[in-house]
Amino acid sequence: MQVSLKLVSFPQKQSDQNGDASPVEVTSHKPEEASQAVIKEDQCTSPIESSVISGSTPEASIKKMQPQKTVTVVQLGYVLQFRPGTSLFGKKVNVFTNHPDKVSDTFERARFRRLPWKNDSDTKGDDTCLFVEVPIITAGSFRFYFTYDDRDDLSSAAGSGYFIVDPVLTYGSDNEILPLDCVQCQTVMAKCLGPFEEWPDRLRVSKESGYNMIHFTPIQELGASRSGYSLSDQHRLNPDFSTHSPKAI
Repeated sequence: MQVSLKLVSFPQKQSDQNGDASPVEVTSHKPEEASQAVIKEDQCTSPIESSVISGSTPEASIKKMQPQKTVTVVQLGYVLQFRPGTSLFGKKVNVFTNHPDKVSDTFERARFRRLPWKNDSDTKGDDTCLFVEVPIITAGSFRFYFTYDDRDDLSSAAGSGYFIVDPVLTYGSDNEILPLDCVQCQTVMAKCLGPFEEWPDRLRVSKESGYNMIHFTPIQELGASRSGYSLSDQHRLNPDFSTHSPKAI
């Protein structure tokens, strides 16, 4: 299945008569500049093969991922569009995704919905004009797959792939956007930090080194192996962090 990415901007505050957000189609790239990718029927794990989308403002891109093939990366407010390739012309193809249909919908990874086919031409029966699209309304990692005829379950998929939607981070009273590339994160082994009273001095090294985010390994009570990810009690703080008796924690 051939996949075509068409970037469409979403209005921030615009709704139709039903109160739902209605996308305003403003293609960010000319058709000849749009990146094309091919889903082969024998590739059912990250089967998209392409390169970064061209354009002066590449809000979405297709990035190489190993050992998987490739993953499509898009931003909030755009529309991901799928078109059938020549090998699928004349076949009854169904496309499914687990990306939520509405912002109010709860995301369930195992719940997929069928995408309705649309036509960008008045000529009926022309498979080159068929497409399905997914308005990108929430961040996360999502999957899509396609089947033939009336099959709809993932086990009968003829091909599948994944796409990632980057989150939008904001800060301050004005909700200024923080680019993801500005996040400099360091992982710290919590079990090596000692009592809480000593944490500020030990974490100051990360601050002075330019990190603006710290990721702690689990802070719960550890098991007999003392591994940072082997916990003996999910609901009890590691007593090593306190200079008081364990009952005081």
